[in-house]
This record gives sequence, C-alpha cells and structure tokens, in this order.
Amino acid sequence: MTSSTLDLLGCVAYGKKGTGSSAPAGELNQPTGITVSPDGSTLWVADTLNNRVQSLSLSSHTWGTPIYKLTGKGAGHLDVPWGVTVAPDGSIWVSDTGNNRIVSMTATGALNFSATGAQMGVPDSYEGNQTIYPFAIAFSGDSVFLSDTWNNRVLVLTTP
Repeated sequence: MTSSTLDLLGCVAYGKKGTGSSAPAGELNQPTGITVSPDGSTLWVADTLNNRVQSLSLSSHTWGTPIYKLTGKGAGHLDVPWGVTVAPDGSIWVSDTGNNRIVSMTATGALNFSATGAQMGVPDSYEGNQTIYPFAIAFSGDSVFLSDTWNNRVLVLTTP
C-alpha cells in the first residue's frame, strides 16, 4: 500500500448512539479520540459527550465497562475527555478537556496521576493564567506531546 492508493475491502462498525455516562457499554456520543494498545488487543475510545472512556476487545469484539469516574485519591469524574492514548507502559492517558487536565489511569480506571498546566509548570498564553485545554496526546520515547488547542500550541513534556 502506498500513500496514494488505499484499497478498502470492507467496513465493520462498533457502537451506536447513546447518551450519558450511564449509557450501556458500546453506546457512544461524539467519539473523538481512539487508540490501540501496544499489543493490538484493545481499542480505546474517548466517548466525549458521554464524559467517559470505553474499551473494545479486538479479539472478542466486546465492550468493557465504561470509565467515567476515576478511582483513587483526588480522582473524580471525567469531563469532555477528547483524546486518549496508551503509553508504552500500558497506562491509559486521557486529555480530560473539560477539567483542563491530563490524566493517567489503569485499564480499570484507577488514577495514576492527574496534572493541570500549573502543576506541570506550563506557561500560558495569557499572563498569570496557566489553564491548559488538552485535546490530543502522543508518546515518543520519554516525551509526551500534548495539543493545547485553545492556546494554539503543542506542549512537549518529559516523563521521569
């Protein structure tokens, strides 16, 4: 396959319209971000307007329990999660846009950490204000790339 040709042999669709964080697994409302786990077993979906993240087993074609509230100290509900990616260590990273933060969690929703612009030491486009508006997250080596959409920039964070 070259970049100028693409043969599509068929299409399989997963999910259907659903509303609210309590909608059954597999019901989606404006899915925005998707990523596949490094081992290729799981598709992760940022189910944005349902304020949750969902997983789909690519071998059994079944949806996991949706994650709308993270567990652990300082956790809380997701609010307009826009982007999702899986880190090389298997942790799930979410741009929790409505909460102006990024979060790292386990596949079951246990919070590893959350960070806002001020916590990351990120300067903002507006003097004295360190709000971030994360939309997409990507990894390369020890760096985390974060699109900070409403500040018109891409942040590059280095992980320890």
